[in-house]
Amino acid sequence: GGNQFSGTNYVGFTLNESWQADNFTQGMQDLGLTSNQGVTNIHDVNPAIGGPILRDRLWYFTSARAISVDELFAGAFQPTLRTDVSPEVIQDYFKRGARITCEDPNTSTGCVGNHPAIAGATRAVSEQHVRSVLARLTAQVSQRNKVSAYLDRIFKWKKREFDANREPIQAAGFRDPGQANYHTFQAKWTSTISSRALLEVGYSQVYERLLIASQTEEALREVFPDNIPLPNLRAETPGNLRTCIQTPCYWDAGYNQTGPWYANAVIGDRGTGLQTNNYWGDIWITPSDRFYPNAAFSYVTGSHNFKVGMQWSFGNDGDTRNRLGHINIRPYNGLPVPCDPDPSVDCEARHFVTALNYPTSWNTTVRADRGIYVQDTWTVDRLTINAGLRWDHFESLINTFRTGDLPGGRFINARSAPEIPATPYWDDITPRLSVTYDLFGDARTALKFSANKFMRPYASGHAERYSPYREVEDRRPWFDCVMKPSVHQTGLDGDPREACATAADLAGLPASPEFYLSTNYDGIPQDHEIGLLNNSTVFRPGGVAVPSSRPADDLQREYNWEYNVGIQHELLPRVSLNVGWYRRVFADIEARSNTLLQSCNVATAQAGVPCGSWIPFAVNFDDPDGHVARLRALGQDITIPSGQFLAFDLDPAYRGLVNNLDVTSDINRNYYNGFEVSMNARLPNGGNIFGGWTASQHIQDTCGLIVNPNGVSIEDPIRGADEGITRGGRWCDQSTLGMPFRHDFKLFATYPLPYDFEVSGSIQAYSGGERELTWSLPASYSPTGSFTSTPTVQLFQPGTNFLPYWTQVDVSLRRLFRFNNIQASVQADLYNALNAAVQTDENETYGGAWGRPTRLLQGRILRTAFQLNW
Repeated sequence: GGNQFSGTNYVGFTLNESWQADNFTQGMQDLGLTSNQGVTNIHDVNPAIGGPILRDRLWYFTSARAISVDELFAGAFQPTLRTDVSPEVIQDYFKRGARITCEDPNTSTGCVGNHPAIAGATRAVSEQHVRSVLARLTAQVSQRNKVSAYLDRIFKWKKREFDANREPIQAAGFRDPGQANYHTFQAKWTSTISSRALLEVGYSQVYERLLIASQTEEALREVFPDNIPLPNLRAETPGNLRTCIQTPCYWDAGYNQTGPWYANAVIGDRGTGLQTNNYWGDIWITPSDRFYPNAAFSYVTGSHNFKVGMQWSFGNDGDTRNRLGHINIRPYNGLPVPCDPDPSVDCEARHFVTALNYPTSWNTTVRADRGIYVQDTWTVDRLTINAGLRWDHFESLINTFRTGDLPGGRFINARSAPEIPATPYWDDITPRLSVTYDLFGDARTALKFSANKFMRPYASGHAERYSPYREVEDRRPWFDCVMKPSVHQTGLDGDPREACATAADLAGLPASPEFYLSTNYDGIPQDHEIGLLNNSTVFRPGGVAVPSSRPADDLQREYNWEYNVGIQHELLPRVSLNVGWYRRVFADIEARSNTLLQSCNVATAQAGVPCGSWIPFAVNFDDPDGHVARLRALGQDITIPSGQFLAFDLDPAYRGLVNNLDVTSDINRNYYNGFEVSMNARLPNGGNIFGGWTASQHIQDTCGLIVNPNGVSIEDPIRGADEGITRGGRWCDQSTLGMPFRHDFKLFATYPLPYDFEVSGSIQAYSGGERELTWSLPASYSPTGSFTSTPTVQLFQPGTNFLPYWTQVDVSLRRLFRFNNIQASVQADLYNALNAAVQTDENETYGGAWGRPTRLLQGRILRTAFQLNW
């Protein structure tokens, strides 16, 4: 906003699916995909206006935005359900999922499914939109003082929240803007104290309330025939719910565990990677508030640029969760079926459920995430030095008093907990230094060096890890058969042939053997079908909540040092070249250990010789289901080390013992090495071209991750990946593995043409991400025929298997129109102009779906845009 009224309006859209090309290939189909990824609609409208309220004193600016994107995910179809089948057949489809194929997926013609509930199908569309409104006021309070403030309010709606790994009807989530509140507020005071001194004082806050829930009846009825009753995906917790901590439990015949609260629990198949039957449940984010006061003082002279300031963040975060059945059902390649009577035939034993400590609700407070810094930039002849020092302070705590007591659930008693501080609190000093030297004194060649320390950013997640109310999963065997009561004494619940009971095993229980046996293989985990617990710390008798993990008293805050050496040179007038080397070293990395278990040194372990709390045994991966051979036959270069390796099963004597302690590892280290060459050229007539090549290498030493010698799933601290990666185990020290450099290239250009046209484009070439292959060992690989805890191992040596390189070319053409004080433009953007087809992510679990793409580069898509400025 200024003294002149001005405004702008942007409208961009992709009208429908016909604006996108099909890049679905035979290779994708061979990998098990039945359709590609895409969009059916993009609309973006963004008007804004600003001007004076009081000339030279008070101005306003306001804008609104409405953006909608309707997405298609690979292999996701909305079925046309038959009207002449029973509700049980319909629900069997939504429990198991089905493979749907179409002669033409883009037009949804010739679609068939391998399930009797399906009459046809169309592509499933994830419809979503975001609406936002922003208003800002700026006031010139005096000649030297200015104040501004703005408020941004966001409304988000998502009808069906799913992806390639989630069945899009019953298993999709729902976001209702009526039960959500996102807003950001910011205010700032700027004072020009003198011609050299500037004072800035600001405040901002972020406020969030969010509910993600299962699908509504209205949305389900769009798919279900009128004669088929709707599933109750939001069933209330039974009023007569009984708590069973030490499964299996055998209740009397009057206790029914086949109703919708039990039957409609979420199913996540570990073999296929597909989530079915229901969404994860109600996830309430409330409250989530963050407040940011800040201040800075700057003093500028000819040779110095001095600045001192303070940044402070504090606030609360909360999360409330509930889920049908208080359970996750985790079958392996389909729901359990009876074992073959022939003992020589393998019987699938990798099915399990995760019992949850639901209902649960936790609140955490960041009392202070504070930094005070001082920095100065000064120039001496050809040398410019920028040096700074920052003090960081962080403290957070767990607000159990805000939550209060929690009611009991299916697997845990009603409980309370005292307020627990998330100690230790941290105080750290972080230096920053950069140096630039004009090599020849002609301002054409500059040598650059920098060394900067950065602390790991934390928010409420630090305290959340140690909340006694936080969500905890406990993995327990489940074969959809009533378990022998004797498993409480024998511990033999890991083999269906040993664990599943006969009528003779069930005599003398509160109900008849026929009552318990009647629920076998109905797809519903009843309490008498669930195996022994594996976390006796959280799931325990009594009414006091206990966290499953805690921080060591001397736990340090993680940090990394970033070093850079480079040279910048002007090759020609308006053409510059940059060459740089970068290195990041991560230290004080956390490692989690279970203090109730004895660690095992993988390097010295021997098969058959107990190692700490673990029993090593030799394994030879022989591609038992032929999936490696299948992908190699499709031309994929897959490298798996040959020969035997050690896997580790937990000693039965240590089952259920959990007391996790987070410590600072003196072993774990992570490194990043990078080289970069970039160029920037300003062309005649206002054109510009810039781009560069990067070679990067990631090396991790995670031998301090000793909680499980098979390896541990962690968040990648270098890539910042949301999903876990497997580290530790037999390949924990990557410095000995010859980790390769990966290469990326980017080139961008824009150039004005006659008649007010402008053309621009880019070429981006990316190295594919590193592949993983995890294998949950079948019981037949155990020397004893069953496992206490099914080992999951990483089969790919780090640095040996990658997704393919891929290149994307984008082009844009723009035409300007000028009418007095009005400027308008019409623009056409073509993304992925060459219609490249590549997978960017995949299923990483050894099984029938391994290697199936879960994320693809979208096909060529056209977007048009119109903009008006006045």
